[in-house]
Amino acid sequence: MVKERESFGLLSRLAREIFGEHVNVTLTVGSEEIRREQRQKTDRQRLQQQKALKHPLVTEALEIFGGEIVEVKVGPEKGK
Repeated sequence: MVKERESFGLLSRLAREIFGEHVNVTLTVGSEEIRREQRQKTDRQRLQQQKALKHPLVTEALEIFGGEIVEVKVGPEKGK
């Protein structure tokens, strides 16, 4: 969305308001490969979160203690 002229203008104005008039905002778009890698990483994290939520020990603990899950944090990927 920031590629749109209006959104980029708003971002630039906001940056100048916060950091002063001498701020220059530049937009660098990543390559398709970088975007694909980021999407895959996000998909893997989402899958790990779903897997954790469905784990038998987690569901049993929720039943026993009558709790609810507020947040699932995914640790770093192995081998990276």
